[in-house]
Amino acid sequence: MPNPLRSRTSWLGFLIGLLAILLPLAGYLLMHRPHERGAAKSSQPIDHSVDAVPLRTSGESLIDPEPLPDSAVIRHALSNAERLLRGFHIDPFGGSGTDSLRLFALEVECWHGLAAAAASDDPAHASSIEREVRSRLERFLDPPKLEERIRAQGSLQGMLEILLLAGRCRDHGIDPAPLNPLIRSLAGPIGSGMDRLPAPTAAMYAASLSALGIDVGRPLSRYVAAGVIASRPREIEIGSSSIYGITQEIFARTAGGVRPLTPTDPSERAWLERVLPYLEMACTLLRSFESAGDLLSCLHAAGLDETHGYREGLRALVARQNPDGSFGDAAGTGRARVVALLAPTSSAIAALSIDVSQRGRSPQTTR
Repeated sequence: MPNPLRSRTSWLGFLIGLLAILLPLAGYLLMHRPHERGAAKSSQPIDHSVDAVPLRTSGESLIDPEPLPDSAVIRHALSNAERLLRGFHIDPFGGSGTDSLRLFALEVECWHGLAAAAASDDPAHASSIEREVRSRLERFLDPPKLEERIRAQGSLQGMLEILLLAGRCRDHGIDPAPLNPLIRSLAGPIGSGMDRLPAPTAAMYAASLSALGIDVGRPLSRYVAAGVIASRPREIEIGSSSIYGITQEIFARTAGGVRPLTPTDPSERAWLERVLPYLEMACTLLRSFESAGDLLSCLHAAGLDETHGYREGLRALVARQNPDGSFGDAAGTGRARVVALLAPTSSAIAALSIDVSQRGRSPQTTR
């Protein structure tokens, strides 16, 4: 029989915890909407020309007196992650099929991020990182094994990972052409299968296929128009699945957060300015490491890396790195723990590598 006192206590604790999270975020949101707070000051229309005003210079931001971690601190965090990953290998064709391929793709993404950050390091270190990436991709580039895996599954599970990894082969000077016959033979099922997927995931397929020069008659714009960003949900309506959808859409449009994000119209730009920093603050408070890392990359692509949300998220990410170099929370020890933390670690490495690489190209090394 339920205990009424325990039930009331549990609800009270839940409400207190919820308020502790929502109230700071609500304050942040109210402070971050200058176009509403200042609406009574002027009746003049605001020029929202997308081409005339870049995202990073529009709007108003909270005052943030705290400095960002400098490049040396971020490189130290990346070095810690590199020590964790060296000697750690996942067999793309072992384990339980799709899961092993997904985990292998995450491992490759970790090394790809490290390689991007090391590009401006000393040549010996950059070459060492590049060898680690290439050695893994060369093990993956085995069309007979990949075809056997896909045929055995009887579905297209794992196909997105194959497309993304083929793209990484190209990024690192390995010709992915041996995979083209396999991918083209599955072009029909891939195309029809995309229409049954959530729009953000289908957008990732469309972007990956386009990057490989494969046309299945389903352009990226088709799925962007049907995605989460196009629907412009209010912050309070955005749950974890919508956050995942938003980051997938932005990654599809920016080659994983590397290219600048071009808004489709003024309302999208205004929505991104308001929502992305808010979501970064929420995921940072909730210690949702994978989403927080992905959102940092998206904020950077959107030109919003001067916002309080980005700056606070970056500081928190570096401060919360685990002693072994990983990111995130997971029980256990040894290899099993590292495998469980590959997703948040990959997201964190990507965000840190983008930040340190872009700062390295700027005349200013601190912001």
